[in-house]
Amino acid sequence: MSVYGYIRNYTIDLLSKQLAELKQYGCDHIVIEADRVANEKTTFTEMDRILKDIQAGDELVVGKIRYLEKTIVQISDLITLLRKKGASLVVLEEMDQRIMDQKSFFTQVISDLAETEKRILSERTKIGLERTKKLGKKGGGRPKISEEKIYRINYLYTKKRLSLREIATECDISIGTAHKYVKREN
Repeated sequence: MSVYGYIRNYTIDLLSKQLAELKQYGCDHIVIEADRVANEKTTFTEMDRILKDIQAGDELVVGKIRYLEKTIVQISDLITLLRKKGASLVVLEEMDQRIMDQKSFFTQVISDLAETEKRILSERTKIGLERTKKLGKKGGGRPKISEEKIYRINYLYTKKRLSLREIATECDISIGTAHKYVKREN
């Protein structure tokens, strides 16, 4: 049985506190997830490694549930994945250990909240689509480019030999859109 400790690297003080808590609990492996910049789209590589390696009887330990930086739905999915592997999530919170196994009340509450959150989001989406439909609008998707504009894009590319940047400026579209339609026709 392995005990994996997971740390989010926020500040030096918090890092030291989390490290001490996990060592005191008896974690065999402690990993530190680097902090992300707010607009940076990075994956949680250390968490992915733990989830790949974790086996039946193992524990994933965090100081507080918020250190996972996950939504309720994501936490529910994490608990479900750990259950399937026969592992458990342990949250140490001010000396209050909550072991989230299959019998845990807390685990059931998280799962129920996640299901409720999914249903609420689904209902909101449906209501929003119905409202836009009543207003005579089509929901979702990007506005389509007219056939005339597609013809113009290809004309500028093949006949006038303009660059994609020049075509984008000339046609008031993004460079990606210009590339998409040039590639599609050629």
